Amino acid sequence: MKKYLLLLIYLSIVSGCYNPGSRSWMIPVSIDPSDLLYTPSQLESFEMRRNQVIDSLDGAYVILRSWDQNSHNRHQFRPNNYFYYLTGFDAPGIYAILGNSPEVQYVLSSPQQSIRNQIYDGSELSTDEIQEKFDPQLLLSRREVLGLIDSLLETGQSIYIDRADKLFQYELQDMRGEENKVDFIAGDT
Repeated sequence: MKKYLLLLIYLSIVSGCYNPGSRSWMIPVSIDPSDLLYTPSQLESFEMRRNQVIDSLDGAYVILRSWDQNSHNRHQFRPNNYFYYLTGFDAPGIYAILGNSPEVQYVLSSPQQSIRNQIYDGSELSTDEIQEKFDPQLLLSRREVLGLIDSLLETGQSIYIDRADKLFQYELQDMRGEENKVDFIAGDT
Protein backbone atom coordinates (compact mmCIF):
# COMPACT_ATOMS: atom_id res chain seq x y z
CA MET A 1 0.00 0.00 0.00
CA LYS A 2 2.87 2.32 0.85
CA LYS A 3 4.37 1.70 -2.62
CA TYR A 4 1.10 2.63 -4.32
CA LEU A 5 0.77 5.79 -2.28
CA LEU A 6 4.34 6.85 -3.19
CA LEU A 7 3.68 5.99 -6.83
CA LEU A 8 0.48 8.06 -6.78
CA ILE A 9 2.30 11.04 -5.23
CA TYR A 10 5.14 10.69 -7.74
CA LEU A 11 2.74 10.59 -10.71
CA SER A 12 0.80 13.62 -9.47
CA ILE A 13 4.02 15.60 -9.07
CA VAL A 14 5.31 14.59 -12.48
CA SER A 15 2.04 15.35 -14.20
CA GLY A 16 1.82 18.72 -12.42
CA CYS A 17 5.39 19.65 -13.38
CA TYR A 18 4.91 18.55 -16.96
CA ASN A 19 2.28 21.23 -17.59
CA PRO A 20 2.25 23.61 -14.62
CA GLY A 21 -0.73 25.88 -14.32
CA SER A 22 -2.47 24.19 -17.19
CA ARG A 23 -5.87 24.49 -15.58
CA SER A 24 -5.69 28.30 -15.67
CA TRP A 25 -5.41 28.16 -19.47
CA MET A 26 -8.52 26.02 -19.65
CA ILE A 27 -10.80 28.79 -18.39
CA PRO A 28 -12.88 29.99 -21.32
CA VAL A 29 -12.41 33.73 -21.76
CA SER A 30 -14.20 35.63 -24.44
CA ILE A 31 -12.52 38.94 -25.17
CA ASP A 32 -14.27 41.43 -27.36
CA PRO A 33 -11.61 43.76 -28.79
CA SER A 34 -14.22 46.29 -29.86
CA ASP A 35 -14.23 47.77 -26.36
CA LEU A 36 -10.60 48.77 -26.90
CA LEU A 37 -11.50 50.99 -29.84
CA TYR A 38 -12.42 54.64 -29.51
CA THR A 39 -16.00 55.58 -30.13
CA PRO A 40 -16.78 58.77 -32.03
CA SER A 41 -18.05 60.40 -28.83
CA GLN A 42 -14.72 59.72 -27.10
CA LEU A 43 -12.80 61.24 -30.00
CA GLU A 44 -15.14 64.25 -29.87
CA SER A 45 -14.32 64.75 -26.18
CA PHE A 46 -10.59 64.92 -27.00
CA GLU A 47 -11.34 67.45 -29.72
CA MET A 48 -13.50 69.51 -27.35
CA ARG A 49 -10.70 69.59 -24.77
CA ARG A 50 -8.16 70.67 -27.41
CA ASN A 51 -10.46 73.41 -28.67
CA GLN A 52 -10.92 74.77 -25.14
CA VAL A 53 -7.17 74.96 -24.69
CA ILE A 54 -6.61 76.46 -28.15
CA ASP A 55 -9.27 79.13 -27.53
CA SER A 56 -7.55 80.13 -24.28
CA LEU A 57 -4.14 80.62 -25.92
CA ASP A 58 -3.40 84.23 -26.82
CA GLY A 59 -0.43 83.82 -29.11
CA ALA A 60 1.08 81.14 -26.87
CA TYR A 61 1.77 77.53 -27.78
CA VAL A 62 1.45 74.23 -25.98
CA ILE A 63 4.15 71.69 -26.77
CA LEU A 64 3.74 68.22 -25.32
CA ARG A 65 5.28 64.87 -25.97
CA SER A 66 3.79 61.48 -25.31
CA TRP A 67 6.68 60.11 -23.33
CA ASP A 68 9.18 61.01 -20.71
CA GLN A 69 11.99 58.60 -19.90
CA ASN A 70 11.21 58.98 -16.19
CA SER A 71 7.46 58.42 -16.47
CA HIS A 72 7.39 54.82 -17.61
CA ASN A 73 9.42 51.69 -17.21
CA ARG A 74 10.76 49.51 -19.96
CA HIS A 75 7.95 46.99 -19.74
CA GLN A 76 4.86 49.00 -20.51
CA PHE A 77 4.39 52.35 -22.17
CA ARG A 78 2.07 54.90 -20.61
CA PRO A 79 1.61 58.30 -22.26
CA ASN A 80 2.05 61.50 -20.28
CA ASN A 81 -1.19 62.66 -18.69
CA TYR A 82 -1.61 66.01 -20.43
CA PHE A 83 -0.68 64.57 -23.80
CA TYR A 84 -3.24 61.79 -23.54
CA TYR A 85 -5.92 64.08 -22.09
CA LEU A 86 -5.71 66.37 -25.12
CA THR A 87 -5.02 63.89 -27.92
CA GLY A 88 -6.11 60.38 -26.90
CA PHE A 89 -3.01 59.11 -28.70
CA ASP A 90 -1.08 56.48 -26.74
CA ALA A 91 1.96 55.76 -28.89
CA PRO A 92 5.52 56.49 -27.78
CA GLY A 93 7.66 59.10 -29.52
CA ILE A 94 4.86 61.51 -30.50
CA TYR A 95 4.86 65.31 -30.21
CA ALA A 96 1.74 67.46 -30.07
CA ILE A 97 1.68 71.21 -30.64
CA LEU A 98 -1.37 73.36 -29.99
CA GLY A 99 -1.63 77.02 -30.93
CA ASN A 100 -4.14 79.73 -31.72
CA SER A 101 -2.65 80.75 -35.05
CA PRO A 102 -4.03 79.71 -38.44
CA GLU A 103 -0.78 77.91 -39.31
CA VAL A 104 -0.48 75.97 -36.05
CA GLN A 105 -3.60 74.82 -34.26
CA TYR A 106 -3.19 71.07 -33.79
CA VAL A 107 -0.02 69.39 -35.00
CA LEU A 108 1.00 65.79 -34.36
CA SER A 109 4.18 63.98 -35.27
CA SER A 110 4.10 60.53 -36.74
CA PRO A 111 5.89 57.75 -34.86
CA GLN A 112 9.31 56.67 -35.98
CA GLN A 113 9.01 53.48 -37.97
CA SER A 114 11.75 50.98 -37.24
CA ILE A 115 12.04 47.23 -36.99
CA ARG A 116 13.03 47.56 -33.31
CA ASN A 117 9.87 49.56 -32.55
CA GLN A 118 7.72 47.00 -34.35
CA ILE A 119 9.29 44.14 -32.39
CA TYR A 120 9.00 45.76 -28.96
CA ASP A 121 6.00 48.06 -29.35
CA GLY A 122 4.00 46.30 -32.04
CA SER A 123 2.98 47.73 -35.37
CA GLU A 124 2.40 51.46 -35.40
CA LEU A 125 -0.51 53.24 -36.99
CA SER A 126 0.15 54.42 -40.50
CA THR A 127 0.05 58.14 -41.28
CA ASP A 128 -3.31 57.68 -43.01
CA GLU A 129 -4.74 55.95 -39.92
CA ILE A 130 -3.40 58.67 -37.63
CA GLN A 131 -4.85 61.39 -39.86
CA GLU A 132 -8.24 59.68 -40.00
CA LYS A 133 -8.46 58.82 -36.30
CA PHE A 134 -6.92 61.87 -34.59
CA ASP A 135 -7.56 64.47 -37.31
CA PRO A 136 -4.56 66.80 -36.79
CA GLN A 137 -4.29 69.97 -38.83
CA LEU A 138 -0.73 68.88 -39.72
CA LEU A 139 0.88 65.46 -39.41
CA LEU A 140 4.64 65.84 -39.58
CA SER A 141 7.65 63.59 -39.25
CA ARG A 142 9.75 63.81 -36.12
CA ARG A 143 12.39 65.88 -37.90
CA GLU A 144 9.78 68.30 -39.25
CA VAL A 145 8.16 68.69 -35.82
CA LEU A 146 11.51 69.44 -34.20
CA GLY A 147 12.09 72.08 -36.89
CA LEU A 148 8.65 73.57 -36.17
CA ILE A 149 9.38 73.59 -32.44
CA ASP A 150 12.66 75.38 -33.09
CA SER A 151 10.88 78.03 -35.18
CA LEU A 152 8.22 78.46 -32.46
CA LEU A 153 10.96 78.98 -29.87
CA GLU A 154 12.37 81.79 -32.02
CA THR A 155 9.07 83.68 -32.04
CA GLY A 156 9.46 84.66 -28.40
CA GLN A 157 5.88 83.63 -27.61
CA SER A 158 5.04 81.87 -24.37
CA ILE A 159 5.45 78.11 -24.48
CA TYR A 160 3.39 75.86 -22.20
CA ILE A 161 4.91 72.46 -21.39
CA ASP A 162 4.27 69.64 -18.94
CA ARG A 163 6.07 70.30 -15.66
CA ALA A 164 6.45 66.56 -15.02
CA ASP A 165 8.68 66.24 -18.11
CA LYS A 166 11.74 68.11 -16.78
CA LEU A 167 14.03 66.59 -19.40
CA PHE A 168 11.92 68.06 -22.20
CA GLN A 169 12.29 71.54 -20.74
CA TYR A 170 16.08 71.13 -20.75
CA GLU A 171 16.01 69.80 -24.31
CA LEU A 172 13.95 72.80 -25.47
CA GLN A 173 16.33 75.21 -23.74
CA ASP A 174 19.28 73.45 -25.43
CA MET A 175 17.54 73.85 -28.79
CA ARG A 176 17.24 77.57 -28.13
CA GLY A 177 20.78 78.02 -26.86
CA GLU A 178 22.26 79.47 -23.71
CA GLU A 179 22.26 83.07 -24.91
CA ASN A 180 18.56 83.01 -25.81
CA LYS A 181 16.70 81.98 -22.69
CA VAL A 182 13.05 81.02 -23.13
CA ASP A 183 10.52 81.27 -20.35
CA PHE A 184 8.51 78.08 -20.25
CA ILE A 185 5.23 78.02 -18.42
CA ALA A 186 4.90 74.61 -16.83
CA GLY A 187 1.43 73.25 -16.16
CA ASP A 188 0.53 71.69 -12.84
CA THR A 189 0.24 67.93 -12.75
